[in-house]
Amino acid sequence: MDDEETEILEKADKIRTKIALRKNTSRLNKKSLKNRAIIPRTKTRKRISQLENHLKEIGLDHSAISARARGFSLGRGTEVPASGEDVVMRDAGGSVPSETAVWRAKQHNRGASGLKSQAVLEKVEELKRSKQRGRNLVGRQGEADRRMTASKPKHMLVGKRKMGKTNRR
Repeated sequence: MDDEETEILEKADKIRTKIALRKNTSRLNKKSLKNRAIIPRTKTRKRISQLENHLKEIGLDHSAISARARGFSLGRGTEVPASGEDVVMRDAGGSVPSETAVWRAKQHNRGASGLKSQAVLEKVEELKRSKQRGRNLVGRQGEADRRMTASKPKHMLVGKRKMGKTNRR
């Protein structure tokens, strides 16, 4: 065999041993962790500044990522200051409400629409609950407790005809 072939075989053997070691360590971890996370989620949290520093060291641009992260940290109701393109798009759009906004504005409480006051509404709710109670009890009955309709026994009625001599067997 050549030196190249022996070198390739040695490298392949090293790769196989590394893979076997990785498998064994993962098997051991699986048994000890009992299906829990390897790193607790509280320990994995890092600051944005740490991420920015790391990306600077590598030589990557971090401005988009940090802006997005800051937008999430502001919360839902607050508005992020818009960049140039966003401002142009906002100004270009008219003040026409969307279909969903119109639909939400039209929605009313249909259960209380014909009632005079809050006291009447409370009385109606109380009546509704009391009437529903019986239905709820029936709904909780077991399968065997439900009423059966009158069933005709098949062995007594099969083959009979309506009138005449052949009306029974």
